[in-house]
Amino acid sequence: MRGGVFLNEARSRGFDVTGIELNASMAAYARDTYHVEVLTSRIEDIPSNQWSPAFDVVTLLDCLEHVPQPLAAMKKIAHWLRPGGVVFIRGPLSNSSLARIKEGLRRVLRARKRLPGYPLDANTFNKRSMEALLDLTGFDSLVWIRATPSFSNLLAKKYVERTASWSGV
Repeated sequence: MRGGVFLNEARSRGFDVTGIELNASMAAYARDTYHVEVLTSRIEDIPSNQWSPAFDVVTLLDCLEHVPQPLAAMKKIAHWLRPGGVVFIRGPLSNSSLARIKEGLRRVLRARKRLPGYPLDANTFNKRSMEALLDLTGFDSLVWIRATPSFSNLLAKKYVERTASWSGV
């Protein structure tokens, strides 16, 4: 597996980037290939005050469903965001057709997913539970983005649109 693609794409669009990746080989690949800062860690193991506040955008790409205590993780992430910052979350919703198909295939094939350091699929979210989690952590606006092949382009576009409206431009 290779890591750092999203960070590199975001950086090429003008973002200063820092990553957190539990998989040591993916983190090393990102550092070596794209020369980006990537910590090999779990969100839970990073001190809350390490980045207080430091980020305009935090992205959680296919990870929140693995975090044993998502409320605590999201509170920490909220602390890392600057005022007006946004969080983008990509991950399976338990009631999505894709999630049901993937889980069905895993069961038929008796395939076990592995992720060292985390329980796999410790949490399942649907739109309502995700909205409740974000509400509990102080994120007052929620924009649902559908899957797209150019996710990073869409992320950058949405961020530019939101920051333009925040700054009054």
